[in-house]
Amino acid sequence: MNSKTAFDRNDTSLGRIDALSVVPPYTVASLKSHIAKAEGIIDREIQLFEDTNGEVLMKDVDWASFLSETFPGCLEDDPLALVYGPKTLGQGSTMTKPILANSECSE
Repeated sequence: MNSKTAFDRNDTSLGRIDALSVVPPYTVASLKSHIAKAEGIIDREIQLFEDTNGEVLMKDVDWASFLSETFPGCLEDDPLALVYGPKTLGQGSTMTKPILANSECSE
């Protein structure tokens, strides 16, 4: 998969985001949300791993310390791995019934 935030022509699957642009709270869930927005990933379940081997799954509630000197994924040679599943139907809206409206305009 090609990253929309790719920075290396030789490896277009490797993307980069500004870690300081992730909004608080600095959790894995907020990082996943930011990456999904940057990559245009919607209505999919996302998993984030601390390594490209997929051995260490990061939990949504885990703290992501972007303000420290080193943190997971800060080195180009040691990136995080993002895996997402197929599109899920119906997650984009919580409405269960259509809304019908009548409107009148008077001057």
